Amino acid sequence: MSDLYRYDQGQVEALLPAVFDDEFGILAAKAEQEIRSKGDPAHGGGLMAMVADIRRAWDSLEKWDHQILEGRYYYGLGFAAIAELAGMESEQEAADDTDSAIRAMIHFLNGDVL
Repeated sequence: MSDLYRYDQGQVEALLPAVFDDEFGILAAKAEQEIRSKGDPAHGGGLMAMVADIRRAWDSLEKWDHQILEGRYYYGLGFAAIAELAGMESEQEAADDTDSAIRAMIHFLNGDVL
C-alpha cells in the first residue's frame, strides 16, 4: 500500500482558483519552499502545500489549457461562453477540453505516466 497522496478531480477544481490569487500564491510558494527544504513533503502537507502542488501542475500545462481553465475557473464562464470565445464548434468541445486539462493536471500531480 502506498503512502503517497493522490489528487482527484474535485480537489484540483476546488484549489485551482488559488492559482489566480496572487496573494495566496505567494503564501503557497513560501510554504512550498519551507516544506521542500525539510526533505519530506509528506510531513509538510496542508492546504498551502496542496496549492503549491496545483501551481506546479498549472505550470506544466500548455497555453491553450491555461486559456480554457482561466475562462472556467477565474472568470467563471460557462462552456457555451468558452466555446464562443475560443472559436470552438460546441459547448461539448469546451467541456471536453476543460476536462482534458484537469486530467492532465491530475496525472502530473499523481506522477501517472500518460
